[in-house]
Order: sequence, then structure tokens, then C-alpha cells
Amino acid sequence: MTCASDRPAPLLVLNPAAGGTRRGRILADVLDAFAGFGVHPTPAPTRHAGHATELVREYVDGGGRDVLVIGGDGTINEVADGLVDPRGPRADRLVLGVVHAGTGGDLARTLGLPRSLRDGIAIAACGRARPVDVGMATMGQRAGHGTVERAFLNVASVGLSAEVVRHAAGPLRRAGSTGSFALATVRSLAGLQPYSIRIDAGDGWVAAQVTDAMVCNGRYVGGGMLAAPLAEPDDGVLDLLLVGAAPRRTILGKFGKIYRGTHVEDPLVRYARAATVRIDAPEPLDVVLDGELAGTTQLTTRVLPAAIRVRCAD
Repeated sequence: MTCASDRPAPLLVLNPAAGGTRRGRILADVLDAFAGFGVHPTPAPTRHAGHATELVREYVDGGGRDVLVIGGDGTINEVADGLVDPRGPRADRLVLGVVHAGTGGDLARTLGLPRSLRDGIAIAACGRARPVDVGMATMGQRAGHGTVERAFLNVASVGLSAEVVRHAAGPLRRAGSTGSFALATVRSLAGLQPYSIRIDAGDGWVAAQVTDAMVCNGRYVGGGMLAAPLAEPDDGVLDLLLVGAAPRRTILGKFGKIYRGTHVEDPLVRYARAATVRIDAPEPLDVVLDGELAGTTQLTTRVLPAAIRVRCAD
């Protein structure tokens, strides 16, 4: 089936370290699969952290409008950061096709994208372009002084999330997407400590002791946890999830609820929706964006409604 015979060559950003994008025959098969739909992308492998953002910005600045990405949530995040313009939406001329090939796959779950490489290529090539909100996070730099602004498609978080990311990125990655994050969470809980924060979700600053704080654009985090079951990636707001401080045994006893989305009914959890969320702490806390350590508090998040379009199944 050919769906784009007159389509200009899109940019294909791929992470060679992610599953399904290894060198050699697999890349050739990917290009052949896209060609079967009349799409002939220009491969652009990433070489270092942040490279995907650089590649996409250069492409867009040169007039490009059609971007494909094969990789995990981190690579997809970098591509989104290159596409978005924080000064205002430009979704009328930019389209993103996403093929998940990594560990977490949480954005793919929210958007209903297939897990298989071949089915993902079909959607990325021919799927309906759906407007999607983008979160913008302004935060401190992890090294040095000053602030940095980055986009996120799925979630920005502080607290236990940072410890989970550190563990999941190590040897536990071999346990697979859901398994690695579940094991990393259990291991992180072994050193559980409450985090003192101040948070403003539009009604003034409030002090809180939390285990974790998540600002979600998508529904899933941590390789399949249904953290924000009410979230829609095109509703123009962010979903705030605060998990209060509690003993390790209590948190572990409630852990299964987050996979079912029933945790939002628990008195330990605060769930709210806002266009802007600010989080501060007495001592800087690491900020995680889409599963990657990206900065430190103070964190300010805001939503850019319909900032990009992503190809999805009808």
C-alpha cells in the first residue's frame, strides 16, 4: 500500500542503541518497510545525548515539516524538544511519526500506538495526524547555574521517580520494560525518604511531604503504570499526581493500585488538573522528563495546547 507517493523525504531520527534500530540489516529493513508505503526517509542516527534535538531543529529551520522517530521515550522526548516552539504552536506545518523501540513505551501506550516495529512503521507512515499537547518545563541545570527549558510529551516528575530512573537505567533494564521499572521501584523504596516540597497548581503555594510528584500529559509512566488515568494528551491541561509521604510498608501495600489506576481514590494521593504547575524544594531535587534525568527544582511546567501533530491510528 502506498499512502504518500508525492511526500517529500522526511527526516528519520533513530537511536542505534534502542531495540529494533541496530545497525546493518535491521535499518535496511526499516527503510524498505517505509518505502512500501511510498515514504523514503533520510536516516539520522543519534550519536550523543541531545543530538536528536539538534538534528530536528536543523531540519525544521531548513524548511522540513515531516519527522519520523524510532526509539524509546528519551529519544522521542528529544525529537519533541526540537519540534516545539515555546512561543506558540506551529502544528499546522509539522507532523511527527513515532515508532516505539525502547524500554518504557509509555507515550505509545497513551496514544494507542502498536508495540511491533512493522505495525509502528505503518502508523508512522500513514496514520492520521492528531494534534497533541506538549508540556514545557523550566528548571535548574543539573550541572552549573542558570535554568533550562525543555519540552516533554508524557511526564515531568520529582521525588521517588528520579531514584527509579537511576536504577532502571542500569542492569535492571534486562528485565524488560514493565519488569525493569517495577523492580527499580521496589529497589528505590528500600531507601525511601519523604521529600519536602512546595507546590502551586494555580491556587497558591502549599507545603507538602511527598513520596513522588508527577505532572502528566500522558496517562502512563514507568513502563505501564496508569499514573494519570484521567489524562488526555489533547485536553489543554496537565494532570498533577501527588503521592503523600508514608512508611515503606504502606507504599508497597498500595503499589499495585497504580497499575490499575485505582490509586487516585486513595486518601494518600492528591489528583488535580492545571495548565501550570510549579514545584520548589529547600534542597534541589532532580527532575525527570519522559524517563530521563533532565534538571533540578525549582520546576515550572506549563502546557502548550496542540503544539505538534502525531500520526496515530484512526
